[in-house]
Amino acid sequence: MTDVAPQQQTPELAARLTRALQLHQGGDPGRAEALYREILASTAGSFDAAHLLGVALIQRGAHEEGIARIRQAIALDPRQPNARYHLVRALLCRRDWPAAVSACDDLLTLQSQNAEVWFLRGNARQQLGSHAAAVDDYAEALRLKPDFPAAWNNAGHSLRVLRRLAAATSAFRRALALQPAYMVALNNLGLALLDSQRLDEALRSFDDALAVQPDAIEVLSNRGTALMAMKRCSEAADSFARVVSLAPDFGAAVGSLLYARRNCCDWSDDESLAQRVVAAVERGQMADAPLSFVGVCDSAALQLTCARTFSAARYPSKARHPSTAVVITPNAHRQDRIRVAYLSGDFGEHAVSYLIAGVIEHHDRTRFETIGVGWGRGDGPTHMRLRGAFERFIDATDVSDAEIVLRLRDLKVDIAVDLTGHTSGQRTEIFTSRAAPVQVNYLGFPGTSGVTEIDYILADEFLIAPQNQCHYSEKVVYLPECFQANDDQRVIDAPAPTRNDLGLPPDGFVWCSFHGSHKITPSMFEVWVRLARAVPGSVLWLLGGNSLVEDNLRREAAARGLDPQRLVFAAHLPYSRHLARLGLADLCLDTLPFNGGATTSDALWAGVPVVTCAGQSFAARMSGSLLHALGFPELVAYSSSDYERLALQLARAPERLASLRRRLVQRRESSALFDTTRFCRHLEAAYTALLERHARGEPPAMLRVPVRPTERCQSPREDS
Repeated sequence: MTDVAPQQQTPELAARLTRALQLHQGGDPGRAEALYREILASTAGSFDAAHLLGVALIQRGAHEEGIARIRQAIALDPRQPNARYHLVRALLCRRDWPAAVSACDDLLTLQSQNAEVWFLRGNARQQLGSHAAAVDDYAEALRLKPDFPAAWNNAGHSLRVLRRLAAATSAFRRALALQPAYMVALNNLGLALLDSQRLDEALRSFDDALAVQPDAIEVLSNRGTALMAMKRCSEAADSFARVVSLAPDFGAAVGSLLYARRNCCDWSDDESLAQRVVAAVERGQMADAPLSFVGVCDSAALQLTCARTFSAARYPSKARHPSTAVVITPNAHRQDRIRVAYLSGDFGEHAVSYLIAGVIEHHDRTRFETIGVGWGRGDGPTHMRLRGAFERFIDATDVSDAEIVLRLRDLKVDIAVDLTGHTSGQRTEIFTSRAAPVQVNYLGFPGTSGVTEIDYILADEFLIAPQNQCHYSEKVVYLPECFQANDDQRVIDAPAPTRNDLGLPPDGFVWCSFHGSHKITPSMFEVWVRLARAVPGSVLWLLGGNSLVEDNLRREAAARGLDPQRLVFAAHLPYSRHLARLGLADLCLDTLPFNGGATTSDALWAGVPVVTCAGQSFAARMSGSLLHALGFPELVAYSSSDYERLALQLARAPERLASLRRRLVQRRESSALFDTTRFCRHLEAAYTALLERHARGEPPAMLRVPVRPTERCQSPREDS
């Protein structure tokens, strides 16, 4: 509470004000409020009564009238800073950020050397998303008051959003030097270190925060995220389990717990956790992240609900802040060539890059200009190949989302393609800020974005059946033969290794599945074990490299009656060597509800048949799409029992399997699936149609790209 400002008043008025203030400060705000009102009824021009009545009203939550009373006091005496200060605090409490900035501006005309006012204006600007301006305000607050830990912390937050991570880390450390047990700053420091991939330091910072407040829910969740990044999934699961026990509905904690356990093939409570996640998503809760949820539930409708809920919470539309919204009008970006920007955090040794590299190289440069926008993964031969393929490359690792948006607008980019989606390192805010007039979800994330500002998703008619379009926030662009880009220049190392080199039996049947461990569900593993038991001498060849995963799967195999020695684990290898060893498998087994995408494509490129089970959602139909495009629909099952029966029939029919392999090798050379140039022309036809539609001022709509004739692509057909 501030003192009553001195002003001209009668002794009687002064006594009544003093009595009201005593009641106010003495814990009887109701009687104080009544007395303030009595004073105003008899003396309408009392600045103090109007001011203090406003403060009392705000303290009991009556913000609207409280703010009006404080404004009344300011009108009576504009030179009194106390009332303006209380107005700022009230507007911040009401989350009226633009009005709070304006009120701070007015107060700074009276108190330009008040560090707290600069700090409060920084807070309001931060909430508006004006982080660069907020940093300037915090800098002025700290110039006036260097020992201001909250200003250092909040400045660090804005610097982190701006991806000035070294400066953010320094700011958090300055806050902690002043206040070592500052839990919020310890958590924020951990986040900045996590962003910088300084994982050990990040974990220590989260642990230090928990030493201050052991049950800090957000810190426990962040600690789990750090441990997942370190591939310490069992410890991550322990952190997420603690979150769930303390706050069952906190964020995506239940989904994170399930995902962490699945990453290490710890299936304790798997079914009950999965049911719990699905039920929460059905209720509209943000119980899981979209990437992990596609492995939990095969419903395209629920995946849309999950993606929308997650996106609304993490990446709110800029339309909610009109000051930051932008409208890109038709024809605003027309130019000689169509300018396409591909954005990804995976331009390096990653499946997305292995698939898309050839397409970028094959773009028709007379009609298209390609721009790569990448962050992270800034080394390796595939990264360098992509940098050479793009006409322009922007390293966005240390550049804020807002700066990238402005850069792409300045470059007059026509189409922005999100190759990351809801996967690690996502930067969805670039798209919610509308970086380009046409925005496309493609390849990186196997499902809908749930983001209204992303206009289209690229698919084919097997991947997204026409009747399921309603379960995607984007309009569907149907490519004619297959949704997946492929690189027909993928190199398979020679000479190939032998089975003996890799610990495989020289004559036994090799069942292969090189999917990430999070895709292996207990029910799928049950099928695999039955297949191995049904074929004497056969082995399950799985992706290894994590001793906990290997131990858990061996234990699960033994519990199902299979000798654990019949599981063979493959080490991680460079991509070309990995492709070379794939040919040693007899048959690849797909997963459900999260199919292989690049994993299946790699096996087919290596000449190994793949058996899949197609579900209902995008992620559950990827392998089926690839097999149909390659001319092998007979390898697509539609139930678990048919999947198991088909795989067993092939294992018991070596002549049929050998014939499949021969046909695979032949079709690799002739099929549209592995014709990079053909795919690129279809993609360009889609881009052209999307931009033409935008130029006509028409909203996004479903579109089919026709099969490319021998000479050139026809114009795509649009459907309302």
